[in-house]
Amino acid sequence: MTIRTFVRFAASLVLTSLLAACGGGGHFTPASDTSTDYQPAQQALQQETQTSAVQTNALTPSSLPVTSFLPSSYGKIGTFQIFDETRNGTISATAAQQHGYHYNAVWGVRPGMATNWRVSNSGLQASYYFISITDASTSAWGGIGHSLTWWKANHPSWILYACSTSTNAPTHNPAYVAGLPNVPIDFHNTAAADYVIRNVVAPYAKSHGYNALAADEVTFWPAMSGTTYYPCGIWNGSTFVRRYSNANDPRYDSDMVNWVKAAHSTLRTYFPGMRLIVNHPGSVLSTNEETLLQNVDAVMDETGFTAYGRYQIPVSKVTAKANWMRYGQQHGVAMLINQDWGAITMGAAQRDYSVATYLLGNEQAAAAFISNHSGYGIEVWRSEYGMNVGAPCGEYYSGGGALLYRKFANAFVAVNGGGSGTQSAHLPTGHTYVDLEGRTVHNPLPIAANDGYVLKTTNGCN
Repeated sequence: MTIRTFVRFAASLVLTSLLAACGGGGHFTPASDTSTDYQPAQQALQQETQTSAVQTNALTPSSLPVTSFLPSSYGKIGTFQIFDETRNGTISATAAQQHGYHYNAVWGVRPGMATNWRVSNSGLQASYYFISITDASTSAWGGIGHSLTWWKANHPSWILYACSTSTNAPTHNPAYVAGLPNVPIDFHNTAAADYVIRNVVAPYAKSHGYNALAADEVTFWPAMSGTTYYPCGIWNGSTFVRRYSNANDPRYDSDMVNWVKAAHSTLRTYFPGMRLIVNHPGSVLSTNEETLLQNVDAVMDETGFTAYGRYQIPVSKVTAKANWMRYGQQHGVAMLINQDWGAITMGAAQRDYSVATYLLGNEQAAAAFISNHSGYGIEVWRSEYGMNVGAPCGEYYSGGGALLYRKFANAFVAVNGGGSGTQSAHLPTGHTYVDLEGRTVHNPLPIAANDGYVLKTTNGCN
């Protein structure tokens, strides 16, 4: 999951590209969207089928995984906020103080705002934004980064350089992330990664009231790749040391996992209490994926179930995403699901689908952000998200075809996760239903492809 965005601060107009897991606001292009065939993490998601039987008794909080990172979202629609200032707009200090209780976390809090968000919610995670594969910004986010001149003078062998995609030859051009002036670092080198975390971003975050770091571009593909170049190695004097042979070199994946492990270890050792959130798309549960999840406090999945308006289809990808959410929560990781609709105009159908798919995988340690691209940096919370859905009666289950269901004490969730065709959802009888977004409800309920309903009811576990 990757975002490129331009962030505007009151003190100065700055360009900041917000990539992999959560961007920087206003205008951005998903950095992973470089081909017409979009696949989260450039891999097919695990095609796992949920086969557990439907339970008739509600699951208790003690029977579900917990995380110390977020307040429990048991029986709730947990929400979080992406940025509090972009060129879309600015959330004022007063609004943050008054509305912090709506959110479990804020991804990318601008300098000077961290304590404001916790006035009405002491448990809120206010995170400092930086990009995992570069030095900190020299102009935004406190301007604590360093120039290329500084890096060449102090740590010349820590700069990651680009190779030509046509000739594979190394260049003396830093492997910049497109649109960003941040110096790219050799994150294969744990000393370089440790320096940025321990000496630059974490001390600033701690001294300015943040309680988490939000690391962008934690992906299993190089965010600094372009049409003519890809990151490939370092110069040690006049000697070139190759790190990667092409833009799909699996060594990039393992280096990213090792960066995450090092960053998490540094925070635990030197900054206890400071949490690590990574912007990382839900992926196949490979060894790398599992190791990454074991070394973070939270994941912000920018692709979510909506994939910038392109959806996770077929239904096997919907179930895989829900299962990935569950796996993370089962291992103590909070899951922040960004339901980003791209350029699609938001309406009742989009909001319903966003909440419904989120609820498929919420094990009480998950939260959602629901908006299109233009929602970054402004509040998009709606009153219906305050609904008490009640205790989950069990895990989600198949309703046949592309239909997925999940029962809650106060709600029935129905999702058509297929890529085409309306399907009829046969709702449990003996109940009355009111849709979360006020849409008409019939039984059976025709649900269009890539649509979902959160139906309010009572005694839903029976």
